[in-house]
Amino acid sequence: MLADFHMHTRVSDGIAHPLDMVRVARAKGLGAISITDHNTFRGSIIAAKLGVEGVIIVYGSEVRTEFGDVVVLCSSPPEREAPLNLFDLMDFVQAEACTAFPAHPYDIRRLGIGPLSNLAVWPAVEGWNAASDPISNAISWLSARNSNKTILANSDAHVPQAVGAARNFLPDTDSADDVLECIIKGCAEPLPGYSFIGIVHSIAWSLIRSFQR
Repeated sequence: MLADFHMHTRVSDGIAHPLDMVRVARAKGLGAISITDHNTFRGSIIAAKLGVEGVIIVYGSEVRTEFGDVVVLCSSPPEREAPLNLFDLMDFVQAEACTAFPAHPYDIRRLGIGPLSNLAVWPAVEGWNAASDPISNAISWLSARNSNKTILANSDAHVPQAVGAARNFLPDTDSADDVLECIIKGCAEPLPGYSFIGIVHSIAWSLIRSFQR
């Protein structure tokens, strides 16, 4: 089963509706995804309520902490949004029976948590982000490998065309609980990559957003 655990919708700064992202994911052969809009689980909650047969929705949020971005994944919708303080976030993840991983930890253009990605609290690290440059990805990958953490590869898609540009191979399952367990136990195999079409559409969307501000 293929899975992409990092993408955004119009709930935050993406272009598409959550349902559209799920439909595209299904069309591209993904069996599990997490919509991780910035500082909110609403995108993934909407996607799960509307539903698309054959796609497991993992509830997610990309949280901007004071030290950098962390993706939180949950098998059920949390009763509240994740806190922005990193140490409070760690407590939240444990209390909600969720998991979390640093997003693009060494991306020089965005706020990654850098060496803090080596903390034992993270079972996995995003070693490859299809919206990051190759050098940042190489550093993130090597750092995660040296710390013996599960390496994840995700698209960080803000447009449908970029969904699945980087993804992960997991054993077939039919529940979000099993997906999270696989990440924690290290049975997810990263499949890094880039999408030329996805990059073009992402740049176009960035330009449109800059004119809208």
